[in-house]
Amino acid sequence: GSASVNVALSVPSEDEVLISVSSLDRTIAATDAWAVLQPGGSSTFQVYGASLGTTTLAITLPAELGGTTVHVPVEVIEPTTTTRATRH
Repeated sequence: GSASVNVALSVPSEDEVLISVSSLDRTIAATDAWAVLQPGGSSTFQVYGASLGTTTLAITLPAELGGTTVHVPVEVIEPTTTTRATRH
């Protein structure tokens, strides 16, 4: 299966912001390598379950916004049954 992840900045940006998104174990969960926060500071991206288990997503702001990384736990209980390519 897959799930949507919503992210937002606590202080909205007037410009688009490219954030880095990575799974610490892509054999369990995969996602695109980045997401774009729209002006106003929010975005949604998909996480795809590759196999049963738990892992962590690392979501990182660009250096000009502090470069902070937030870790989000992910538990896959229903893996995706189709192959999907992700952007790297």
